[in-house]
Amino acid sequence: MPRITANQNYNNIYNNDFWLRDAKYVRLKNLQIGYNIPESLVKMIGLSSIRMFIAGTNLLTITPLEAGLDPEIDNGWSAAGYPTLSTYSIGLSVKL
Repeated sequence: MPRITANQNYNNIYNNDFWLRDAKYVRLKNLQIGYNIPESLVKMIGLSSIRMFIAGTNLLTITPLEAGLDPEIDNGWSAAGYPTLSTYSIGLSVKL
């Protein structure tokens, strides 16, 4: 294990894999699911189209890293950054 010493111990200059982590991961980054209301129903209320949707970002990350660590952040295992936030949205798009 690398360590700081008072004397000139040259064992600290050798390459090692002490800080390497397995950062492979699978991530569901963006997902949007939408539904267009049938035109026959929309025309009855005097509109041309209506679309409903739900969307999300950063929904799922599967990684062997410690819980809460993001494999996309540089030096992510040192907790040197903010966690990746998940965002959820719902919406309605109406065209006259």
